Order: sequence, then C-alpha cells, then structure tokens
Amino acid sequence: MNIVTINKAVENKIITIRKQEVLLDSDVALLYEVETRVINQAVSRNIDKFPDGYIVTRKPKNNKKGS
Repeated sequence: MNIVTINKAVENKIITIRKQEVLLDSDVALLYEVETRVINQAVSRNIDKFPDGYIVTRKPKNNKKGS
C-alpha cells in the first residue's frame, strides 16, 4: 500500500462527534490489521504517551428495563 492509499484509508475512517474529529479504536485496529483489544491494550499500557483529552472512552447508557 502506498502513502496516498494509506492517507485516504485513514481520512475515510475519521468521523465527527460533537465537533471533534475522531478515529474509533475498531477503525485503528483495521488499519493496523489487529484486533481491537490489541489497540486498547497498547493504549492502556502507554497512556502516559497521550496528551490529556486525546483518548476518550464512551460509557454505555443505563438501560433501565421496565418499572
């Protein structure tokens, strides 16, 4: 894969959430051809290498069923 193809692949994976450009962990995993858990492990093991606010996690909503 050449650099132009790689750049386009990355650009196509970027989404905008709340006016922030975001690359999902699953998309990073696809680009590196590894499982998503491998990306998440690498990030958690090297969290000090990322600036504050660079890594964001989404917490699932509380789905209350029935009352």
